[in-house]
Amino acid sequence: GASGVARLVREAAGEEPRAIRLLHTDDGLVVFLTLGLPPGTVLADAHGRASAIEERIRAAVPGVADVIVHTEP
Repeated sequence: GASGVARLVREAAGEEPRAIRLLHTDDGLVVFLTLGLPPGTVLADAHGRASAIEERIRAAVPGVADVIVHTEP
C-alpha cells in the first residue's frame, strides 16, 4: 500500500514523498509519486534519483505495472 511505498521512498531519497497515488489497473498497480528535490538540483540528478526510486519500488512491490515519479523543487 501507500505506506509501504512511502517507506521505500524515505529509504531511497531520505525524505517523505510529497504525494503518493496508487491506481489499480488490469495490467497491475500504477504508482504515482511526487518527490521534492532541493532547489538547484540538476536535471540529470533528478532523473537519476527518480530512476533509482522506480527500480526500488518495482523490486519490492509485487504486481507493479508502472511507476511515475514527478520531481519538483
